[in-house]
Amino acid sequence: MQYPGRNRSGWRAGFTMVELLTVMALIGILAGIAVPHYQGLKKRAFAASIFADVHAIRVAAMSYYTESGKFPAEAPDGQVPPEIVNHLPNGFEFSRPEYDYDWEIWNTGGTTDLVGVKVSSGDTELIAHLFKAGGSNFIPIASASSVTFLLATK
Repeated sequence: MQYPGRNRSGWRAGFTMVELLTVMALIGILAGIAVPHYQGLKKRAFAASIFADVHAIRVAAMSYYTESGKFPAEAPDGQVPPEIVNHLPNGFEFSRPEYDYDWEIWNTGGTTDLVGVKVSSGDTELIAHLFKAGGSNFIPIASASSVTFLLATK
């Protein structure tokens, strides 16, 4: 015997509004948990990429220093110092969509110079994450929109 709204096996053919709303609420809760974790994961991936780049810059600067006895001259924000271009990977850029690098030399007035790489970004969360995570490999100096990693002293 067939009942209205039921298929041959005797079950309803669709879902009720309460069932649909329950499933939608569960999906919303799961998305609310997953999206912030994804954003944090994305920031950590950017930070790992930045640390790899800073390491490559340090190796290039030390290679140049070994060859010439001096560090590369100061360069404008987002521009690779010309002296280390040959020591960096092919196509290496100091200007990226999310952040920029700046080669820094500080003359302290004595015999010691400080050498570093400044990372500038409008993303304050990325800067905070870099400052927090960078202490194990580099000495970080932070401001609201940048963090500078000291690479060497001379």
